[in-house]
Amino acid sequence: MSDSKAAVSGDDLQGDWHRAQGIAANNGTWDWLGKPDSERTSDDEEQMTLSAYAAAYHWSRATDAGPANEARANWLLSRVWVVRGNGALALHHAAAVPIADDEDQNLVETDLASEPWFGT
Repeated sequence: MSDSKAAVSGDDLQGDWHRAQGIAANNGTWDWLGKPDSERTSDDEEQMTLSAYAAAYHWSRATDAGPANEARANWLLSRVWVVRGNGALALHHAAAVPIADDEDQNLVETDLASEPWFGT
């Protein structure tokens, strides 16, 4: 390797691996959330929940992990518990943070406008 190229450390590779796993788990969870409630089995709901927690775990260890990753993980966990009908756990994971990106703001507002909600 020439002096002009920095060596990639094991920590960088591990962080990149965690980022890739976080993305995969996050996307898989949203796939389950996108199914109509009547089409999700109890096993699907369990796998969806495990996938959301896996995403949170991997995001926390990913390269360049920061507050945005934590907020996304908590939003995902909150959404999973809303869909599963557990308001207490949904509130436990709900994160109140400012959203600077307009596209992210629109995604959150769209998700909030969709069902299910308790007491409706």
